[in-house]
Amino acid sequence: MSLHSIEVVQIGDVTPHPNADRLELTNLWGWQCCVGKGQFKPGDKAVYVPPDYVVPSNQPEFAFLKRDGRDVERITVRRFRGTLSQGLLIPLPARLANRIVGDNVIADLGIMRYEAPLQKCTSGEFIKAPDVPYAPKFDVDSFQRYHRIFDAGEQVVVTEKIHGANARYTWAKDQNTGECVQFCGSRTNWMKEDEKNVWWMVLRRCPAIGKWCQANHGKIMYGEAFGRVQSLKYGAGKNDIFFAAFAVLDHNKWVDYADMVRSLREHSVPLVPHVFTGPLDLQAVYEMAESDSRWPGANHLAEGVVVVPAKERFDERIGRVCLKIVSNRYLEAGTL
Repeated sequence: MSLHSIEVVQIGDVTPHPNADRLELTNLWGWQCCVGKGQFKPGDKAVYVPPDYVVPSNQPEFAFLKRDGRDVERITVRRFRGTLSQGLLIPLPARLANRIVGDNVIADLGIMRYEAPLQKCTSGEFIKAPDVPYAPKFDVDSFQRYHRIFDAGEQVVVTEKIHGANARYTWAKDQNTGECVQFCGSRTNWMKEDEKNVWWMVLRRCPAIGKWCQANHGKIMYGEAFGRVQSLKYGAGKNDIFFAAFAVLDHNKWVDYADMVRSLREHSVPLVPHVFTGPLDLQAVYEMAESDSRWPGANHLAEGVVVVPAKERFDERIGRVCLKIVSNRYLEAGTL
């Protein structure tokens, strides 16, 4: 669902940095970047790398980032002389001079999406996908980049973005045996049952998942396995793993939030914390992303929020309309 693009952009206004004579500020899609004084002028072409991406520091365009002998560097939110800088802006490399604004140069520059390493054991074999019409990887684009896809005042649902391991579950026909069985999957693969596999561990610790799946053949539940999985613990004890659902796919159709909640609650499936339902207010949504986690027992900040329309819909630019804001507090803390 996510485009995962790193685009050629055109520089707009460039303004002085309030606390540094050698720095200036410019904005891309709502993100603010600190740049060197005189490095850019309005109309210049550049490449913008948002937070959450990894760049190859052994390449000339990113060599200035290289440290500790590493060949890659994760782009985060930083502060320069007290002012927020959200991502990285570099001049368009000479070898890409013929590329136009809007071109995706992620492959040209060897940039990759950052994938946080899981702390819990995730061993296990992959298996053939279940016999269902459509079971996409769950990945979400940036609200800052695509918020204009939402209509002014559109009814939206905002939920907390949980930091863990993406998971999906369904009761469906096994393509090898023809029998209906339980399937557990990560974001990218369906996993063979294994006691040390985090996705099967979650199913065993939250039997409501399996009960819902058996009552809803062929539907796919998406959620997050979290707790002792990533850097944010949500109040988990030494061996605790939690689960919270955030989406349901019903034979190629994403289920509206209210209907999803109703269906999952019938089987006592935990849900990601609800933050807000109502007309879209951009400033309010950005503020929601900077709040503390609403998960019971968590004593830390939230990773961010996810915004969906109250009534599911698609957009030709990104597919399903579902966008995330990763909080600046979280990115700046370097907890990804």
